[in-house]
Amino acid sequence: MRRIVVTTTAVLTLFAILGLSVGGWYYSSEILAVPKAGEYNYTLTITDVDVAGETVTIDVQNSDAVTLPIVGLHTERGHVVLSGTPRFLESETQRRATLLFGDWPQAGDAAAISVDVFDGDPLTTLNLPFDTVLVDGELGPMPAWQIIPPGSNTTTWAVLVHGRGAHRQSNNRYLPMLHDLGLPTLSVAIRNDPGVPSDPQGFGRFGFAEWRDLDAAISHLIENEGAENFILVGSSQGASVSLTFLRNSTHADRVAGVVLISPLISLDATLVLAAQERGILGPAIRPLLSAAKVVTRLRSGIVFSLLEHQKHITDYPADLPFLITHGDKDQTVPFRPTPAFAAALGSRAVFVRYDQTGHVREWGTNRERFESDVAEFISGDVLGLPQKRAS
Repeated sequence: MRRIVVTTTAVLTLFAILGLSVGGWYYSSEILAVPKAGEYNYTLTITDVDVAGETVTIDVQNSDAVTLPIVGLHTERGHVVLSGTPRFLESETQRRATLLFGDWPQAGDAAAISVDVFDGDPLTTLNLPFDTVLVDGELGPMPAWQIIPPGSNTTTWAVLVHGRGAHRQSNNRYLPMLHDLGLPTLSVAIRNDPGVPSDPQGFGRFGFAEWRDLDAAISHLIENEGAENFILVGSSQGASVSLTFLRNSTHADRVAGVVLISPLISLDATLVLAAQERGILGPAIRPLLSAAKVVTRLRSGIVFSLLEHQKHITDYPADLPFLITHGDKDQTVPFRPTPAFAAALGSRAVFVRYDQTGHVREWGTNRERFESDVAEFISGDVLGLPQKRAS
């Protein structure tokens, strides 16, 4: 009897190990996969277009097309911006529409929502003249969009880093605000972006390696534009890139301020949330994730502890100011680690919570509030101009 129990236990243990090994490899591949940027998910249908009345009606009632005050809508014909108060028509929603580029959609067209709103280059979408510059990156040349407002002081630059699976055009919505502040901006590309050299193994590394692309962009501005100081604006994974840069780059002491939008503060918590969203049973998540981390470390070299940014809170300059924003309904990057990170930073951090707001939706949910907070932070906390922060 004892031999049967021992044998059964050994067999079950072997199956468990094999299961975790297979599951760990599969989940590791999911972790390391790079989402394709710039592709649209055409899940909506245009049901009516009134060009004279500047309205578009779409077959949806419960999505960002309804809940966000401003959102982009893309078809193969062109791109429109939806705004104003939604009008509900049974299973459809009517929104005010402004043609951004291309041609107006027609009834029956498939459409895709873009929370980035201003898809395209800064000139086409925002009438902001720009130059495309090539940054000499670790893996090869990386194109970036550079905007210098007339009469601006080019010693201080805002450098914008987008999130995982996004594109530098996702930063367009922040450009008018920064332009009005007189700040020159550089919207950087990072490895695996369209038109940019890919990671040698085809992996995405959540900032573990991508920070070197930001470092190359900063070096480019120092060497070619005479830049002296920088304000980092990082969204989602771009925040992880920025925080890793601050702990590793020889240029970190040139950073005068940091804006983090829906930031990836804890990769572990983000992976747990992703597993929950996939419907993986709670008791299985931690063993599966542990196995996946081991496999991922062996395949990619990622040191997961270095992407738990609160653990390295003492490595950031003691006098460096942070503005941190996050929506409490984020289903992509968990909200909970963010206020804890801000609290650990203490008085050097301003944290703004956006209620009932999803991932990187702060600007789209409340543009006026977001732009006011960023403008006051940059003008007052970073540049030292007289400001009175709203309570």
